[in-house]
Amino acid sequence: MILLTGATGFLGKNFVFEHTKKLPIKILVRRTSDISIFKNNPFIYITYGNLTESESLDSAFDGVKVVIHCAARITGRNFTEFYRANVLATINLVQAMKRNKINKLLFISSQSAGGPGSPDKIVNEFDLAQPISFYGLSKKMAEDIVIKSELQYMILRPCSVYGPYDFEILKFIKLLKNRVYPFIGSDKKYVNLIYVKDLTRLMQKIVGESVFKQKIYYVSDGVCYQYDEIIREICRILNKSYCIKINIPASFAFIFGLLNDLFLSEKRRLIGFDKVREMSNDFWICQGTEIHKEIDWKPEYTLKMGMEQTIKWYKDNGYLKS
Repeated sequence: MILLTGATGFLGKNFVFEHTKKLPIKILVRRTSDISIFKNNPFIYITYGNLTESESLDSAFDGVKVVIHCAARITGRNFTEFYRANVLATINLVQAMKRNKINKLLFISSQSAGGPGSPDKIVNEFDLAQPISFYGLSKKMAEDIVIKSELQYMILRPCSVYGPYDFEILKFIKLLKNRVYPFIGSDKKYVNLIYVKDLTRLMQKIVGESVFKQKIYYVSDGVCYQYDEIIREICRILNKSYCIKINIPASFAFIFGLLNDLFLSEKRRLIGFDKVREMSNDFWICQGTEIHKEIDWKPEYTLKMGMEQTIKWYKDNGYLKS
């Protein structure tokens, strides 16, 4: 059986619901987590533990053969918050796995761990990692822990993931619905994307076929998008013929992010200083073809298909008015 951390997050929810169409799964959650969405599903086994407390994890491994580590903090006010949730949690999980003789780990890292590209460079798995944010640095440190763990592992670095339950991109879509397109710095930005169902399908393939190659792989849909392409597609789906571009200077965005961090709770924060670090860069592009060569997997969803399904889900579930 699989043990999944981060089941209450965006990617975790999508993986759980996709996986349990055919097979059971065990999820590790804190006792304070809202797990109402998982209740009454006989294929979901709930176990309680806290990744920041290593001893609390031992009871979770009964009947488990492989662990998928999705749990992560993606926003935070300082490096300490990221370290505790992303680095210390990974240390504790690896130690608990070794104590309980579980040796297969699929670690979901992030493109942020490798850092952005440049006009002359598309980043690949063989490049020296150069994270530019606290989040990216914490994910790179977590990767290093996994690599040195002596476990059988796979590390995925997904680029920007979107799909149902993603409430970060929802904030942006709501702005576009009101015909507002804010961007930081240059509007000539480039990015890779991956629809969440393609990513969960890859994760299922890895654990289902026990493909643990002791490697890091970038994951994307294989297309390099200019931001304007994404905006046009979202506006088309929303039936908006135009949006007003609002350029936010990077210096102002950093101040705004800092004020958000200082005075707003995490749920109310629109954007934090650490996220501005990433968004002010123009080239979040990576070479994601290595995984196609070594694993029989290719993305199925185009931007049009994935974004249509995402926006439909928001509307069907009351998060976006028609």
